[in-house]
Parts: sequence; structure tokens; C-alpha cells
Amino acid sequence: MSQMYNRKLKSMLEELTKNLTGSQYVNADSYAIQEDIIQNYIQYGFQDVRNACCYVVGAHGGIVPCVTISQVCWDRTSYVFWDPFHLTKTAHAIVAKHMLDGDSKYMQPMNIRKLSTT
Repeated sequence: MSQMYNRKLKSMLEELTKNLTGSQYVNADSYAIQEDIIQNYIQYGFQDVRNACCYVVGAHGGIVPCVTISQVCWDRTSYVFWDPFHLTKTAHAIVAKHMLDGDSKYMQPMNIRKLSTT
């Protein structure tokens, strides 16, 4: 569903750029960035991609989001996921770096740094 939404969003933003004189869209494929982090987690410096850092119950610590009764891992920088649904601060920093300086694999038609200089 996310990938279908992202394709339609990209198409809509391209159309808006054509129709709104002086506008410039930038589309970040955060789904693709997150997939890259998951597939290459060791290269990014993570040790655990399967388990949530903050967990209550369930497989991989993930049935419910982080709440006050949750247990929290000692080294948050080693985990990709904070809870079953959200990335850790470390993973979000990688997403932000890709958005700022990433290539067309993740950012179309340009990254945020390039947009800021146009």
C-alpha cells in the first residue's frame, strides 16, 4: 500500500510542478530508504533489525508501541526499530541524511541540499 501511495504521490507532485508556475517539488522515497536500512543494517552500524528496542510483548517485542510499562534496550543506537512501528533516532538520522544529500534513488528530482541552492 505504501509503495502504491508513493507512486501516486510522485505523479501528483510532478503534475503540480507543471501546473504551478515557479513551484518545485521534491519527493523523498522514505519507504525505499527504510528498506535499504533494513537490508543493509550491518553496513549502517546496527546490530539488530528484527527486534524492537522498546518492547512489551510479542514476537520481536512488537505487538504494541512503546508505553510506560515497556522494557527498553541498553544501547538504542544498535537497533533499527524503536518499537514495532517507528525507527530509532539513529535510523531517522540516516533517513534525514539521504533526504539532504541522497541521489535520485531516494530523492526526485533532487535532494534537499540541491533544492536549497536553486
